[in-house]
Amino acid sequence: MKYMVGISQWLAGLIVSLLLLTMSISIFAYNEDIYMKLYMDNNVTERTGMDKENLSHVTKGLIAYMRGQAETLDMTAEFIQRSVKFLISGKKTTWWM
Repeated sequence: MKYMVGISQWLAGLIVSLLLLTMSISIFAYNEDIYMKLYMDNNVTERTGMDKENLSHVTKGLIAYMRGQAETLDMTAEFIQRSVKFLISGKKTTWWM
């Protein structure tokens, strides 16, 4: 009987740990504000030539794709004075410039 209690406590601890890990990854991976802060900290706007609004649009599209809310990643973005359209469908990536 002691072993059953010990095993159930160990399993409960494992389940709680996995839930906390999953929740914290979801909170950080799908938070647009974190990405925007990192973009500003790393001067992404200057390096890519994209403004904050365009970065926000692309980030929202990427987050939707990662969450499975979009089947494809089909969007157009302005990079350093030129428009780039890209489409990701499954494992195949297609770029247009």
